[in-house]
Amino acid sequence: MIKIARHFAIAALLVAGFSARSEGLGDTQTRALSLSQAYTALARGPEAVFWNPANLALRGGPRFKWELMAVPG
Repeated sequence: MIKIARHFAIAALLVAGFSARSEGLGDTQTRALSLSQAYTALARGPEAVFWNPANLALRGGPRFKWELMAVPG
């Protein structure tokens, strides 16, 4: 039962993330916005998962990143 609940929670989080992205709630990086969304080659750190996952293998990315997200309400 716990395994089913865990799978359901993971699926719900993934669906929520995709729907938030489709609503435009994922554009929080100021550097990406200033480059008019041409940020694919420059993405390093956690945001590289969205922009270009291959950049996660490159050296020189930050080890830790703290970022605040504004939630429209």
